[in-house]
Amino acid sequence: MSRRQHGWTFIEVMVSTAILVLLLVLMAEALNTTQHSWMTSRTAAGTQQNLDAANGIIGRQLQQATLQTRSGYDMNLNQIVPASDLHFVCGPAAELLPGLPGTCGDAVFFQRPAADTGSGLRQALQCCGFFVQYSGDEAWRPVFSNQIPVQRRFRLLQFHQTASEMTLFQSSGVNGTPPKLAQLTSRTDLYEWFSQPIGGGSSSYPSHVSVVAENVVAMFLQTTPAAQRCYDTRRQQWEPGSVTAAQTRHRLPEMVEVTLVLTDEASWARLNVEHADVLAGEVRSFIQGLSWLPDAMPQSLDALKQMMTAQGMSVRIAVFSVPMGD
Repeated sequence: MSRRQHGWTFIEVMVSTAILVLLLVLMAEALNTTQHSWMTSRTAAGTQQNLDAANGIIGRQLQQATLQTRSGYDMNLNQIVPASDLHFVCGPAAELLPGLPGTCGDAVFFQRPAADTGSGLRQALQCCGFFVQYSGDEAWRPVFSNQIPVQRRFRLLQFHQTASEMTLFQSSGVNGTPPKLAQLTSRTDLYEWFSQPIGGGSSSYPSHVSVVAENVVAMFLQTTPAAQRCYDTRRQQWEPGSVTAAQTRHRLPEMVEVTLVLTDEASWARLNVEHADVLAGEVRSFIQGLSWLPDAMPQSLDALKQMMTAQGMSVRIAVFSVPMGD
């Protein structure tokens, strides 16, 4: 019997071990690549799902916005002008919702025809709106989830108020006078029909504020024709005599371009609450320091994306246009 039949030589063991290690390394790299691809696909799918939800809901409801404009007579101008009992306004969320913490970017509020299941009306006006806020998720969590850690995120929120809840047509109490909304000259008072129901807190929202999509960091709105970043169909009440007020008086914009800045869940899940709050504050401050007028929008978006990417955040920017009509 030869010596080789009694066992492996030292060199053979070393070669076999080296081959085995090489195979294990290759398998680990393949597994890591597969896992990374799966995580990337899952993250992209989650971001796309949020974008589809935002695009579908905002686009569909903005297209339904109405003013039901008619002809009216302005005693001060001594001429026929457009008239309406309704309201459309979009602009910086900090101006439209000054008492609400954590808002970011722009907001929009309007009326649209919709069914009111509470009152049984098949076709009634509904107040609607969209804004972005950074906050915890306490307002939308079931009672039994108190032991689950709070998730603080940027969220695209929807305001919806049925005809039976609307205060839009609140009377001034004097017979023969128009609704109170038509007599207001303060922007703060003029916006109370949506700012008061939304409230100033982030953990006690009423039932008419709901989440459209998570990880939407900001929403920016541009209107055609442009109106100094704030398009208000009742601008003539707080800025009488201005050219912009005359152009937008009870007229819907022709087009609204919606820009959404989105991140993914993985970018925030790696942060604890304290770090998430700090980063969110930095993002909000950075956004407030940029110009969001139409001419500066591309440069501002690039700067925001670079800033967030430098912080390790995945960023996606989506733009879509919504044609308006009444």
